[in-house]
Amino acid sequence: MDPATILLIIQGIQAAISAAPAVEAIVVQGKNFITSLFEAGLISKATQDAAHAHVDAYCAAALAGQEPPQWTVEADPS
Repeated sequence: MDPATILLIIQGIQAAISAAPAVEAIVVQGKNFITSLFEAGLISKATQDAAHAHVDAYCAAALAGQEPPQWTVEADPS
């Protein structure tokens, strides 16, 4: 599976986490999906572990009420 597809999957899980009141259930389902990709041989163990860590960090930030970094506006570089 190519990195762009993996990124789309992660973004979908992030959107679900942000939109869902039952964050924990969404996180578990998302991580189970990532695990199934590994078990099917579509991603490596390292990619699975990195994706799980990313989902965990995103969940923790959502539960803490922090906006994802991609939603913050940065000043134009000069």
